Amino acid sequence: MRDNNKSFKNFETLILTVSLRLIDLRSAHHDLFDKDPTAFIREALNCVRVLTRVLPFVYECDRLCAWEQDFFWASTDKLPPSNLPPTCLGVELIDSLLDLAFWSGFTLPINPNGNNGPTYGFWQSGIAYERRLETSKEFESRRTEIMQLLLVLESKCIYKPANAFTTFGCEAIDFISNHHDRKKVQYLLCSLLNTVLKYQPDARYLSPSPRELHETHVRTCLHFLQVNLLNRTPWAEASAPPDNKFRDLFSHLHKATHLQFLADGILKILRQPLESNSNGLNIVQRPLVWAHEIIPLLWESLYSNKYFRAFICETGRQFELTVFLLFYILDPNKNVEGVKRVSLLCVQTMSENPEYAISLNKQFEGHDNLPSFMQIKNFHGSYADYLFTVSHLAHTQLLSYTNTSSSGCLHF
Repeated sequence: MRDNNKSFKNFETLILTVSLRLIDLRSAHHDLFDKDPTAFIREALNCVRVLTRVLPFVYECDRLCAWEQDFFWASTDKLPPSNLPPTCLGVELIDSLLDLAFWSGFTLPINPNGNNGPTYGFWQSGIAYERRLETSKEFESRRTEIMQLLLVLESKCIYKPANAFTTFGCEAIDFISNHHDRKKVQYLLCSLLNTVLKYQPDARYLSPSPRELHETHVRTCLHFLQVNLLNRTPWAEASAPPDNKFRDLFSHLHKATHLQFLADGILKILRQPLESNSNGLNIVQRPLVWAHEIIPLLWESLYSNKYFRAFICETGRQFELTVFLLFYILDPNKNVEGVKRVSLLCVQTMSENPEYAISLNKQFEGHDNLPSFMQIKNFHGSYADYLFTVSHLAHTQLLSYTNTSSSGCLHF
């Protein structure tokens, strides 16, 4: 299809038609949802599913880079007439998807005021909203599909060679992470954080299906959150780095209740594989195979939020957090260099705090409860002794990237 001119024209028409239909469904003047909610839901999901499956074929073809840039990110007259300044198809499509992710009756409960359409609110209680919120597996499933399409739009850079990855920008990520509407960013950031942090890895379900659906939703929220939160657009060395409203809002979280919610949510997920590994008789508890995916969120929390970094030491959570990170560094079942690197970065970032270094002089009393691959024969010492010993073992036996100058540098 990509190599045949006539077929490609049909391919282009398909993408344009489906994109415009999504934009039209989001229009404030469109009353399809009021007349026939079922038809609205069916059409919106069909459009999202088509684009999710088609766009990767565009990104993986190098010959279509220029076409994709012009088609999605250049000003166009193909959009419906509007009083707003001219814009591009990519911007309108992303704005439509963000509105659909907060659409009353589609991805959020019906608005009690009776107003259907984009009603920006929170998906889950937690940060910025503490009262209980109702949701359903249908709402979660639709939000998951919308975020999956947004991730596809943000995935253009992964099709580039590794040596060009750090210098290659992505318009979709830049637009979402620095959205002009700060209120939308706040609702999106808090909804994603609350959904991930409220996940209960040990919850019991009558059947595996609801758990798998909810896990897919939580993982998609985590991926979408981290892609935008960790976005660092390439910039010239002489200029200031570009803004990222996701990171800016996240770095200003300072209330003790919010920091506790963030710390407990991350530690709860990190702890689950360690507990499953430590208890060989536990045949009911299923290992959380994706727990390591939350480590980049932990590193960003430690790196960009000074209040969170201080909160970890003030509340005594640095001890179990250090042990959890060492578990992911040493775990033979997770022999992935990226996981080990970011775990070491977390320890390195914490070690910059003098209070953290001093606190590690505490006697390590839980050594015998660790998995066998983490235990040191005849060990009786402090957390600092254990950290230095394990760091040395990890450096000499498991890690193979000594050419990086800061990977093994702890600030003690």
